[in-house]
Amino acid sequence: MYIDQMEITGFGVYSGLTLNLEQGLNIILGQNEAGKSTCHEFVRFMLYGPRTGPGSQDAPRYEPLRGGEHGGGLELVTQAGQSFRLTRKGKTPHKFSLVDENMEELGPEMLAHILGQAGPELYN
Repeated sequence: MYIDQMEITGFGVYSGLTLNLEQGLNIILGQNEAGKSTCHEFVRFMLYGPRTGPGSQDAPRYEPLRGGEHGGGLELVTQAGQSFRLTRKGKTPHKFSLVDENMEELGPEMLAHILGQAGPELYN
């Protein structure tokens, strides 16, 4: 699986940002405090939801500093070429929407299938 596009509606310093990515390695460069780690945390948040477990109450939520609804979307493409849209927004970040190319709503089992063995521990 790779991420084809990131759309950040509101997350930390970003609001209304769309990044089109390529299959393979993508590098995000910037000065200190430019938002590189925020991009990393955004992808983690989108794939796995808010941090949970010990110490999670102290983890930053990355509230939008420049407006926009908290969250955004990812366009995911599998190795077989299937495209999916993952969205997490607003006051219920534990809930997400995953739709396929036909806009059919899919459940958490499909997201787990798309991610394979890449759980939050591996991502971290």
